[in-house]
Amino acid sequence: MVPLAYDTRQLYLASVLTSARAAMVAITLLYMSSLRTARSSNQEHDAADERAVVAKGLVK
Repeated sequence: MVPLAYDTRQLYLASVLTSARAAMVAITLLYMSSLRTARSSNQEHDAADERAVVAKGLVK
């Protein structure tokens, strides 16, 4: 039979590992969403630049 202290320690370690994994997932999701936002912003600037070039070409 396994001592109760061992079971408690195992449960505690499992809880800590689960919390650490959840924190890593949350941080990763926040990081990825910030990258996606930055990328979208850059794409909008690129599209605006392209429209400006086309508009200049049409004005000539």
